[in-house]
Amino acid sequence: MTDYLTNSEGQLCPQWKDLGVSRIFYPYNSQEVEQLVQEAKGNGYNIVPAGNGTRLARHFKDKCPNTVIISVAKMDKILDISPNNLTVTVEPGLSLSQLQETLKKFNLWLPAKYIDDNRTLGGLVAENKDSYLKYAYRNIGDYILGIAFVNGDGELIRSGGKTVKNVSGYDFSRVLNGSRGTLGIITEITFKLQPRPLQECTLLFSLKELPQAAMILDQVKNIGAPLVACHLYSLGQDSGCDGCRYPKAVMAVSMEGSKPVIEDFFNKLHQIARVHGLDLQNMETSEYWCKYTGAYRQVSQLDQLIGSFSKKQLPLVMDKFSKLAAVQLAGMFIDLGAGSFQLFFTGVSSIKSTIDYLVQEAEGAITPDRGEYKPHPLFSTLKKCMDKDNCFFKNNRFLYLA
Repeated sequence: MTDYLTNSEGQLCPQWKDLGVSRIFYPYNSQEVEQLVQEAKGNGYNIVPAGNGTRLARHFKDKCPNTVIISVAKMDKILDISPNNLTVTVEPGLSLSQLQETLKKFNLWLPAKYIDDNRTLGGLVAENKDSYLKYAYRNIGDYILGIAFVNGDGELIRSGGKTVKNVSGYDFSRVLNGSRGTLGIITEITFKLQPRPLQECTLLFSLKELPQAAMILDQVKNIGAPLVACHLYSLGQDSGCDGCRYPKAVMAVSMEGSKPVIEDFFNKLHQIARVHGLDLQNMETSEYWCKYTGAYRQVSQLDQLIGSFSKKQLPLVMDKFSKLAAVQLAGMFIDLGAGSFQLFFTGVSSIKSTIDYLVQEAEGAITPDRGEYKPHPLFSTLKKCMDKDNCFFKNNRFLYLA
């Protein structure tokens, strides 16, 4: 490869060497990305796009020799903020937390929330990971107005615009959202924004048993509460948190709106809690997210099973999850609004077999994600058009092309 590549300041972590990665490079702008792609392709290298690289290793199907990583972590600027048009244009290496902090000055925000808000915006778009606010605000990809990326020929392509009325041409944002680095390297994103909520509130129900969650959620919806998110989490005896301050099972209901509206529904939810004989705790939404994140990180290194479930069959689903809790799962994190879950356990074969049995018993109401992905038939066509020489992440286990 040319001196431009070999003189890169990137340092290679041991985990990348184990996967066969040769080097990692940190461009500062789209022009450098174009040059890197052209020269890497010309020298026969497989190219893996990355942000901070926090979740990259799990995307490799197996070892991928003759590979270079192009990280956009140093492309972390806010290029334009238009409060009147409710838009912001950013580079992909900017983190969600950095963007939200800047937008506070304008009383605006990008409606998205994740366990780790320090992940890059480019990475969140490329992975299309569900936001914890999906129930009310959908996912981060739904707020993209325009996008720029470098394709497999090292060409910079722009799609969309910086205002809603100027969005035109092919909508490549829909294609790149969830492509996991297999179609190109994102270099710029324009998001539409929303005004910050007038007031936020999160109420925590300390459940006596998991099936109560389905009844409470149904009643919360029936009273018309301004629901933003609804989560349930539980830490079991195998979580390694002796004397843990978190209740056995917590159901969190997050609302937003004007102060009178919040106060009205706050009183109504207290009535629901009294009917079920449950303790109810009120806290700032930001404080709740800290507690939720703290609980999650206690078990995040354990074996896990992720998946989705039918919200229409929530009583059945919660009954099955309550049986899973009885086999001493280390942790259970359920997004009741979006219909997704993460279960953590210690790898004991009996627990795994119990999970498989209960999933089968649910008769389609629970769908585990086994990590086996088959790309949409249209994806192969897009790949040939945008990366005809198959330079980008051809060993990606999530969108693997044989």
